[in-house]
Amino acid sequence: MLLKRVNPWVCSLLLAGSVLTLTGCRKADVDRFDPAVTTYINVTEPAVFVRPQNDTAPWYRELQVVLDQKATDEKELAAKIEEKKPGVTEASTRLLVELDRAVQSRRNPADKWSALTLTLGKGKKAGDVQLNADVGLTGLYAKRPAIAFNELPLELCVAKLARESGIQHSQPRGYNPTVNWSKTDVSAADAYEAVLNTHGFDHKFTETFHRVSLRLQDFASRQEMLDAAIEAIAAKGKMLNSSRAAVAVSPRDKAAQPTEVPAPAADKKTPVPPPSPKK
Repeated sequence: MLLKRVNPWVCSLLLAGSVLTLTGCRKADVDRFDPAVTTYINVTEPAVFVRPQNDTAPWYRELQVVLDQKATDEKELAAKIEEKKPGVTEASTRLLVELDRAVQSRRNPADKWSALTLTLGKGKKAGDVQLNADVGLTGLYAKRPAIAFNELPLELCVAKLARESGIQHSQPRGYNPTVNWSKTDVSAADAYEAVLNTHGFDHKFTETFHRVSLRLQDFASRQEMLDAAIEAIAAKGKMLNSSRAAVAVSPRDKAAQPTEVPAPAADKKTPVPPPSPKK
């Protein structure tokens, strides 16, 4: 009889208050990224070439440490590399900057991809000069001013990052810990790595990243190499524009998850232990 005298509006306020008290302040802040991603230019250890007597000095020679004769030992080789390395690094950087500008001019505002890194250095063989270009989804790999989760279930963190990155997601049901995590100048990919690793989960990205690898010795001129690199990078970007990018989350400890016990075969009976002897 007492409940009938309580105003329904008051009941709804009391119920809402109790829900807020139980759930706490759950919040997810994922800042927007800057679509103008700055490509990371990286020059690694230089290729080393011993000049023959009839050297034709091809176009990529300035991108190698050139020796007139073999070094007598590792110490001498290291000293010669250190001596010539600054000039090689400067020439390599100029090439990568030129490539970066050309790639940026090919991108459209609506493109989902960016050239994340451009790397030049020694290839599989000591004298090979190798170019690697990493192309990825901007929304996933671009740095954001800040990402923060406060008292948020892990499955909601995964879903929020996926939505902000423009990718699909899949994750198991069951264990769903509460996440409290924040960081500045961080990408969504970095956030996935940190949050999931802390709580015992693994993840795998699909169709979010491609690498272009070119051996400079395979091209007759600098311009031919640049044209091939630009086309290859743009082609990978076009694939990312139309890809079904996704992240799959899985628990790291497989043994901790419940497993389904298989039923016995139809033609076999489960053995029954004999009855205990009577005393």
